[in-house]
Amino acid sequence: MRTIIYTTFAVIFFSGIFFSGIALADSLPETDGIGIVDIQRVIDETRQGKAARQKVEKAVEKSRVKLDKMKKEFEDEREQTKKQIALLSEDAREQTLSQLRGKERDLTRRVRDHQEEILRMEGTEIKKVIDQINEVVNTLASDKGIDFVLEKEKRVVLYSSDKLDFTDQVIEKMNKRR
Repeated sequence: MRTIIYTTFAVIFFSGIFFSGIALADSLPETDGIGIVDIQRVIDETRQGKAARQKVEKAVEKSRVKLDKMKKEFEDEREQTKKQIALLSEDAREQTLSQLRGKERDLTRRVRDHQEEILRMEGTEIKKVIDQINEVVNTLASDKGIDFVLEKEKRVVLYSSDKLDFTDQVIEKMNKRR
């Protein structure tokens, strides 16, 4: 008698698990309609992304040359001041050191301003490329019947099947754009 009760209980229990599993599987969303795009790869591999990076790199190089020249001039002046400081009166020494500190602050400010300008420029250039990428992604997603597109970012998407990734098509379409 006990075995019949245990067997009946086991059948009911496992049937419940089995049928709830089927119901759960039916309620899960299908993967159709979802796409993944690796934006960083698109930027790195498209003509527009490479052009934006090249423009920023040119500006960085130009800025670096200008700042290196200013830094060298400051270093030369500081060395000259060190050599002459002992020969100056105390008032002249204080005035010379004060001027030197002012020039050092000015140089530091200019370096910071150049860094901020480069960051602003990079943000502007990359934003232009990302806007173009978004247009292409929207067009492709619409054409493919994709309802939801995620950026392939390890902090956001831990795993995705390669069949969901349409980065190659985005790169191809971006490179065909003018």
